[in-house]
Amino acid sequence: VATAVKLKLDSKNNYESEKKDAFDELNERSSRPRMRSIGSGALGAPSSVMFEDDDPRKVVLVVDDNAGMLRNLKSLLDDRYNVMVAPSGVKAMTMLGKKRPDCVLLDYEMPVLDGKQTLEMIREEDDYKDIPVIFLTGVNDREHIQSVLALRPAGYILKPPVKTVLIDAIEKAIWA
Repeated sequence: VATAVKLKLDSKNNYESEKKDAFDELNERSSRPRMRSIGSGALGAPSSVMFEDDDPRKVVLVVDDNAGMLRNLKSLLDDRYNVMVAPSGVKAMTMLGKKRPDCVLLDYEMPVLDGKQTLEMIREEDDYKDIPVIFLTGVNDREHIQSVLALRPAGYILKPPVKTVLIDAIEKAIWA
């Protein structure tokens, strides 16, 4: 029995470690300085180079405890936005201090700090309270939706998202 428990704990620790590594890799790809050429010079060579820190794209922070959903949303939005990902509400609050996003896509059901609690924390911080937050979740019951309306989310979209609906909601939230 002790061996079985130890194997289960080792397996869980490996899973958590692999999950953390996957989230770190997603964010590293987002934050890795990428060069993009602007215009072209002689023989098609770039006339100037811009690093991602100078990236003119709006920053969208996606918060979801599902690694697959984070990967899907990142690939769905990465051509249009500078996408950061956070696997939890706690990690999202940490990331807000590193780079202020123009919009947050927030899952409702997450362990430890759920979407409603995360949005409450965002609204309590003077530096972040005006960041538009869109719930992107599978929770569609009236009680949950009404419980977050007082926190002024910029939208509430059900999973799985339709790309055009999601982009329209983000654009409307950013430029409102």
